[in-house]
Amino acid sequence: MMYVVDVGPASCSQQLVFVLKEMGIDVIDYVFLTHIHTDHAGGLARLLSAYPQAMVVCLDQTVDHLVDSSCVMEANRRVMGVVAERYGQLLPVPREKVIPHSQWKENTIKIIETPGHAPHHLSFLHDRALFVGEAAGMYQAIPSGMEYHRPATPPRFFFDEALSSVEKLLELGDFIICYAHYGMLPSSRNALITFKEQLLHWREIAYQVRNTNKWNDMAEFNDPDSVTS
Repeated sequence: MMYVVDVGPASCSQQLVFVLKEMGIDVIDYVFLTHIHTDHAGGLARLLSAYPQAMVVCLDQTVDHLVDSSCVMEANRRVMGVVAERYGQLLPVPREKVIPHSQWKENTIKIIETPGHAPHHLSFLHDRALFVGEAAGMYQAIPSGMEYHRPATPPRFFFDEALSSVEKLLELGDFIICYAHYGMLPSSRNALITFKEQLLHWREIAYQVRNTNKWNDMAEFNDPDSVTS
């Protein structure tokens, strides 16, 4: 079986297909989507055109949004403005190509619901690799040798869901962790603990800011739910 996890934006889809072909990959059986934001799912239609035998696995509730992607594109434009256009269009795909995640029966890949980054987010465990999309935030190695972890969620940010998703991933054990942004690390446990500590630290900072006179001057924090739940 040949699997692909996420396909990137439509603007990079031609390059993705080219690289896969250069690697000698002539058949893709399944495409697993962590979520349907256009930087993760935008290139789906082009990939399916190049690999027509491939089927798509996504969260049950997002099937309709892949078949009719207009709502996704409108939401992206509302949140990201002109940046959304740079990603390209999330084109619709045929309903018969999409498998709701609850109907996935094979034990080769374990599907975990992780709505921390978005309500429609999934993570996938295959062999010794844990594909977390953005449920574990974004990872970046800084030239100084430090590692940087941060949430990648546009407003609003639901802290409890984010923390619960991290806890669920920790319960799986220790694996190679594969980020959508960016790269891999050898220990999911270490990476997730670091991210969890960072979330708790930032929540404490947010509480401190809210309890000062600066709170009323910071419009982006005026909704407590955007920090606490």
